[in-house]
This record gives sequence, C-alpha cells and structure tokens, in this order.
Amino acid sequence: MMQMKTWQQLFLFTLCVLHLQLHVATGTMVMRAGKIGATPANKTSGGSCASLGNRGAYFDIEVEVGTPGQKFAVVADTGSNSLIVPSCVCHQLGYCSPDSRCFIGANHSSTYLLMRDANGKARYVMIRFGSGIVQGAIAHESVRIGQTTADMKDGVVLMTQKVLRFPGHFEGVLGLGIPYTRPMAPQDKKKKESAVDEVIKSLEKVLGKSGESLLSLPSSLKANMSAALGGPYPSGFMEQSDVNRFSVCFNRVTDGVLRLDPMPLPVLMPTLALQHWSVALNGVSIGNSKRKVTICAPSQKQLFPATPCAAIPDSGTTLILAPSAHIKLLAEDLCDAWPRCKQNHTALKRAIDAATKAAKKVYGFNPFRWPTPSKLRVLETVLNDCSSWLDEGSGGLAAELPDIKFSIAGKDGTSTTELKLPPRAYVFQRNVRERVATLVEQVEETESSIEDDSAAFGAKLSSGSSSVSAAESAVQRKQCSLAFGVANYFTRENGPAWILGSPFFYEFDVGFDLSSKPPALSFRQLTDDAPCGACAAGGSLATASNPTDGAADSHQLPHWTSGPPRMPTFASDEPLF
Repeated sequence: MMQMKTWQQLFLFTLCVLHLQLHVATGTMVMRAGKIGATPANKTSGGSCASLGNRGAYFDIEVEVGTPGQKFAVVADTGSNSLIVPSCVCHQLGYCSPDSRCFIGANHSSTYLLMRDANGKARYVMIRFGSGIVQGAIAHESVRIGQTTADMKDGVVLMTQKVLRFPGHFEGVLGLGIPYTRPMAPQDKKKKESAVDEVIKSLEKVLGKSGESLLSLPSSLKANMSAALGGPYPSGFMEQSDVNRFSVCFNRVTDGVLRLDPMPLPVLMPTLALQHWSVALNGVSIGNSKRKVTICAPSQKQLFPATPCAAIPDSGTTLILAPSAHIKLLAEDLCDAWPRCKQNHTALKRAIDAATKAAKKVYGFNPFRWPTPSKLRVLETVLNDCSSWLDEGSGGLAAELPDIKFSIAGKDGTSTTELKLPPRAYVFQRNVRERVATLVEQVEETESSIEDDSAAFGAKLSSGSSSVSAAESAVQRKQCSLAFGVANYFTRENGPAWILGSPFFYEFDVGFDLSSKPPALSFRQLTDDAPCGACAAGGSLATASNPTDGAADSHQLPHWTSGPPRMPTFASDEPLF
C-alpha cells in the first residue's frame, strides 16, 4: 500500500466513486450479455475440501472469481463475513499493491454484473475492520473455491479503496463468519453525518493522525462515505453456496484444510451471539496445578449476566489475544509452574534484595530503588533465550512448560468441555532479526492508553527488523515467545473476550455448523491417528499428513513463524451482542 497522508487517502473516496462509475459505463453492454442466472451454480454434493496456503503468520485460500476464473489468494477469516477481492480500480488509485492481482469484470468475465441502486448508480459499501476500512463496489459474480462453485447473487465486494494497517501481502478476505447483516446506517441526515464522524475518529485512533485533521474533510467526501456506510453487506460464500457446515485446521509445515460439508460432529456448542462465532470461557488454568483458577473463574460470573468471559475462534488472527490483566495473571501462573522461570525470578529477587541491603548499609537508605522484574518480563526473557536450552535432544517444550487448559461451553452452559493447549502450540519461534513487540510492551502501551479504543487490540506488534548485531545473530539465530497478544475487548453480557487465534487451529479441527439453530461450533482434537490431513487433487480429503505436522510431534518443538502477526479484522468497538 502506498504511503501517503491519511486525509489524502480518504479524500480519494470521491475520485474512486467517479472513476468507478466511468469504469462501469464502459462495460455495461458486455456485462448484461453474461446473464449470470442462465447456468445453475454447481455445488458439489458431499464433503470436499480446499487447501489453506501456509504463509507462516497466517493462512490464505485460492478463490476463482468470474468466468473464466481470475485467481486470488485471500485470507480465510472466521472473524468476518463477506468475500472481498481487489478491483483494478484499487490499483489505478494507488491503494492496492501493484504486485498483487486485481479483478477486471467488464470485457473479461461473462458472468460479471455490477449491482446498482434505484438511481442506476453503482452500489458500493464501506466495511469497517479492526485495522481500518475497505470500500468496494458490489457485483453479482460466479465464485469457485475448491470444487464448490457459487452464483453470488447477493454480491462480491470488489475493493476499490482501502485504508488498512494490515501487514504483508493482501489480496482480499474470504469471510467465514456467521451470516449476519449489521444494522444499516441511520437514514436521518444529521445522524448519518455523525456516524461518519465516528468512523473518522476511529480511523484516527487506528492509523494515527497525519497532516490535516480528518474531521475537516470536504462535505462532498463525507457524503460519499455516508452513502457507503452501513451496508447492507453481501452475505458470505458459505451462505450463498448453501454449504451447511465447514471446518478449519492448520498444519505446522504444510498447507491447512478447509472442509466443506463434512460429517456433523456429535458435540456442538451453540454460539453465544450472532455477530461472531463465540463460546463461553469458564476458566483458564495451568497444567495439573491445584492452584485456584483466577482467570475467567466461574465465580466471576456474578459480575456479568451470562458468563465470566467469552472466547471467539478466529482463523485470521495469528495470536491468542486476551485482556492485559489476564495476560499478567497467566504469566505469573506460567512462571510459577515452570522451574526454569521460577528459579530465574527467585535469583533476581535475591540479588536485588542483597543489593538493596548493601545500599542501605552504605547510604543509610536505598537511593537506587531497583524494581524487581515482573514474572512476565522474566518469562519472556527466558523464552527469548530458548536457543541456549531448547534442542531436539532436550525433550522439547513438553519437558519444560505445562499445558494451558481452557474450559469452554456453548450458550446457556451447554456442552462444557476442556481444550488442552500444549506448549508447542502456545510458544512460537522466529528469526531473531524479526522485531515484534513484546508482551511487556503491549501491556504497558494498552495500560497507558486504557481509555483509548484504539488500544483494544493491543500495541503495534510489528516493529520491522531488530537492531541485533551480526555477531549476536550468528550466535542466536532463533528466539521463542509466547503466542499471545493483548486485546482489551469487553462485552456487556459475557465479560472480557479472548480471541482464540491460530494456535487453536493447529491443535483442533474447529467446526462451524450453519444449519444449527443457533449456529454452533465444535472442536476435534488433532492427533497422529486423526490429523488435520491434506487436500488431494480434485478436492477430496487425503487423511494422511506429513509426519512433521502431527499434533503429537515427538520432539515437541515450538511452531516456527515468520512475518508480522495478523490481528482481528472486526472492529474492536463493535459489540459482541
């Protein structure tokens, strides 16, 4: 994405709309000749699958849009709903990378039909994400994923402009969220203008103010934003292709798997809400310890009407995200349960106590005020140094760290179960040259701006390359870190919300059932006997999996990742209910 001032980026909304209308006008005759409804969509009966490309920090999936199909590698995201691919208008306006592919409808696809409003103008929508906004035109088009083809009568979003803080390559989103239409923008003129101002304010928080204030944008531009704000948004691919169930799982080295219409699982958990796939989180505990559960404990339910906490499985998020207070409690419990961390923390405390005693003896008081490092800081420091103590002959992480257990349940407490996350899943390993914000930095940043909604999804995780010297890099080529991040996202009914990112999809085949009332989730533990598997040619599922991808990896080494972590796509100030 090209670098420019944020107000300049938003100013091009107006140009985008004008350019889009011209683009549409030149291809109207060809578009209508296609007649999408002439050939019934081909929906493969029975179970099938599609490969999820392993990109290290995230997984994407190949979709074909149009006739003939134009291919895009989009993020498979259970946290959003619509299918979004870049239009070439986005390239022409400079918002999309010239290295990424873009969709051309007019004169290139026989099934392309741009959707219009009652006045004959192109219908477009502005969608808010946690990292910014996307504006796009809505088109009726044919879409294929794996062996399943859908006639997207409700529309595909052709992205014409984006203002996103989204790291790395981006060719769009395959929304796998619950079918849900967000409320329309208010029709009253003053209320709509106020809604636009709120969007602009949230953008300033996410992207940072640069140059002229966004609130001083021309009234004509605000009018265009107002027209696009609110929807209705097109429904997702699963809904439009009549897929009743699907599941998502990841492999550590090879591609992951998206199963379409698999066999229903016996244990289903009704989702808490229709805005996001969500379950009740009734406790987070460490290993086999008898320590009292202090995170999302059932006793905390009295603070909220329904559950102590909520959990949102999100395949598009790299990390497990939790409130800063919960992160600190989790770090204390982990450090206490891990002898290596506990011994380091105890030794540091003793050294500081001895130094304080010596200072008082010399000066009569301690003028230095050395603080005892928090257990979170010690835990991260010891993990960062994993190259000195972790190797294939050491027994791996299983010999060092305990499991983390998550007690979850469906709506109204149904189908309570325990998900066990081994250390190989919640510890990531990366090249030492890749600079990523530590948990200590994230906690400090969010707590220093606790009243700022932009802090909801934590600190800016990626800081580019680190300043590690060549000599240090030669000695320490890898470092480990917790696969956790900070997200201060709270709900009225279900308390603090955790985002269950990719670590859960490495350990479980997470099922999503759209046919249940309400929609429901399931979690199948991955094992060597029942792995994630792989997609064979023709879209069938091959049950075999690469031995290095087995969920019961003999060496229990941490998952290797690269690139900046991906954060949730949904806006943090949108309610869970």
